[in-house]
Amino acid sequence: MDGQYVYLVFSATPYRIGKLIRRFTGETYNHVSIALDQDLTEMYSFARRYYRTPFLGGFVKESLSRYQVNGKQTHIRICKLPVDPEQYKSLKALLTHMYETREDFLYNHLSAALAILRRPVKVRDSYTCVEFCVRVLHSL
Repeated sequence: MDGQYVYLVFSATPYRIGKLIRRFTGETYNHVSIALDQDLTEMYSFARRYYRTPFLGGFVKESLSRYQVNGKQTHIRICKLPVDPEQYKSLKALLTHMYETREDFLYNHLSAALAILRRPVKVRDSYTCVEFCVRVLHSL
């Protein structure tokens, strides 16, 4: 192993929707992203595309500034997963391809709405943040 890692970033976003999700699920965190660098300069996930458009979502590239609202910082937890060079290269290619074709992906609102009932709904090219991270981890 040459010291390459994938980072899972769990966050308790300070937005109303995040607070609502945490209230219904009873969980500490409501969002998860994937990063390829320790500095978390670029994180990838499925989320709303813009702050003021809660129902327009899809594949997004995030930065830490996305989690600061009105001077409030987001609580995060970072999990560092070791990967071999081939896995890292494959993951980087997958994320690059998904970002280049991001308009082909949608946020899976139906699955998110039914998550409280533990009833995920698979929709082609549509994910929640959790479904996306699970897909990526399975690809390793």
